[in-house]
Amino acid sequence: MIVDNFDEMLLQARQQPLVMGIALHPYLMGQPYRLRHLRAALEHLCQARDLGQVWFTTPGAICAHADRALAQAGLIGPAGQSQARLG
Repeated sequence: MIVDNFDEMLLQARQQPLVMGIALHPYLMGQPYRLRHLRAALEHLCQARDLGQVWFTTPGAICAHADRALAQAGLIGPAGQSQARLG
């Protein structure tokens, strides 16, 4: 399921940026017979990362990236304040 979800989102990401999270609850994923499938899924994702197709990151790094992009576009100030004027 992780691989199918990832592959579909990779196709959709051609149109807009997307974020994919993977929940790994120990009660479910901690079972030895599931590790082979998890390992295969993570290897699939890592192959895309190594090809530069995806970015493995943290929420804080996404926020910092968005702040920089918006600041470069003049939409927010250096401290994250909106440059839009109301009314």
